Amino acid sequence: MTVKGKRYQVKADQISCGTGRDHARRFLQSGRKPRGYRCRDYPSRRGRVDFSCNDGRKVFFAIRR
Repeated sequence: MTVKGKRYQVKADQISCGTGRDHARRFLQSGRKPRGYRCRDYPSRRGRVDFSCNDGRKVFFAIRR
């Protein structure tokens, strides 16, 4: 997926890929996290995890490509 001219690969665990993709796009565009999730932002570097969000069991994160 491409957001603000940067490419990301989104991974999701225990939620559907579409939902993880939608949540990730919103977080990358506006910084808003889904209700009930705790998100951690990392320094943006190619090939590294850019952010990760979880609510205890459900997890999604994006890798900068």
